[in-house]
Amino acid sequence: MVICNSCSICINVGWIILRPGVIVAPGVLSDLNPDFMGYHGYAFVLYNLTRIIRKKWADPVLQEQLKRANIAVSDERIFCPLNIGFSSTATVNIIPLPWTAKTAVLLCEKGLSGKVYHLTHPHPPFTREMALFTAESLGIYGLTVGMRGVSHVDPVLAKMQNGLDGRLAYLKPYTMPTVPVIFEHGNCAQDLGPDYEEPIVFGKREWEKRILWALKYNFGLPREV
Repeated sequence: MVICNSCSICINVGWIILRPGVIVAPGVLSDLNPDFMGYHGYAFVLYNLTRIIRKKWADPVLQEQLKRANIAVSDERIFCPLNIGFSSTATVNIIPLPWTAKTAVLLCEKGLSGKVYHLTHPHPPFTREMALFTAESLGIYGLTVGMRGVSHVDPVLAKMQNGLDGRLAYLKPYTMPTVPVIFEHGNCAQDLGPDYEEPIVFGKREWEKRILWALKYNFGLPREV
């Protein structure tokens, strides 16, 4: 195995080096070994935010504090005017695990050597889309996305914003570039020829599928009795 300075996973097969992007779990395609790191780690931060808000909403005193902070809760939705500190213009190179595995196997079977292949998405989603579609899939609305720090006058909202910023800080290397980042993947498509298939396009429905899968497992948490 070869580890390079610019990515966390590199697979060395003979003289072939495969460098994948940010791999997401199988989602609805499989129930094998649910993993809630990576993208699902981000989604869990928002999921946990919904749990905190709903718990506070159940307390009449705390509910009044939330209302003064312009937070509203219904059975299906939460309106919460917080900011997700991601770049609104950059992309995040998300790739699905099934596509990654299939493409890697095909490249190894070709027997090519001395080449480096980026297993990346030719049309990666914008970080803003990922952030808001994920939030909406969890029933959270009213969020904004931007790298600029946000100061809230309301103390409850300010405390929640600080907590959200701190929990998402570890994702900055992936979500803070100010320009879209697209890795060269042409030789992968060229060498596989007709066997090459592009990964799925990540629209709103794809994020919803992955959230439904994570909710099925309660993001790896024990179920409350």
